[in-house]
Amino acid sequence: MLETKPAYLPNQTVQIDVSSYHAVALTVSGGLDSASLLHMICSAAQTQHRDKVLKIYALTIPNRGDVVCGYYASLVIDFMKSQFIGFVEIEHITKNIDQSGEYKTVVMEEFQKEYAEKKLIDAFFDGVTLNPTSNDFQFVPPAKPYIERMDHRDYHPDEPKFEKKKAYRIDYCRPLANVDKRYIFQYFKDHGLEEKIQTLTRSCTSTEKVICGECWWCAERTWAFGSHDFFSINFS
Repeated sequence: MLETKPAYLPNQTVQIDVSSYHAVALTVSGGLDSASLLHMICSAAQTQHRDKVLKIYALTIPNRGDVVCGYYASLVIDFMKSQFIGFVEIEHITKNIDQSGEYKTVVMEEFQKEYAEKKLIDAFFDGVTLNPTSNDFQFVPPAKPYIERMDHRDYHPDEPKFEKKKAYRIDYCRPLANVDKRYIFQYFKDHGLEEKIQTLTRSCTSTEKVICGECWWCAERTWAFGSHDFFSINFS
């Protein structure tokens, strides 16, 4: 079992065990959370699947609220492929929807059902992390539409991070459910990737800038990583 526990966050741990799986799936949005989860799964495969390659289905769902996520997801996936040659086989699946992001859940469920019924996957991994709980995180809503705090990210750390989806007969895993973005930053720092991963991922969903600097996602990312300065460019 892969266990990560940054020294400065002793109460936050992540455990991932893929030793019994032949194939798993997750969503890769091009953001930090899913990038870290994919890296952790690949790392687990490297240590636990020494005699076989782990098949990973990476699902990306571009939508009206995040039209360029497919580009960043491709950057993340290509990087992971290059880092874990011989240990994982990653297949990138893109399902575009001409609707808002709230319909992503519907697409995710349909994907899980289809791939489980075809016996293509043994488990689905969810990369949702905790909302910031530290008092030093301050978010001031901008005077325009923005991404709001998502209550489902207030998942209680004592609740199970693993369950059986009886309807699909696959495992449903939320290994990041009790860690926040600062844990993610420390994880990549521990692997010497804190700068690289910022060039591969995007948290903001603005259609005008790569980084708007005002939305919830920008505030959370800056809180964790400290700066977005090198991302302050506009779309043309």
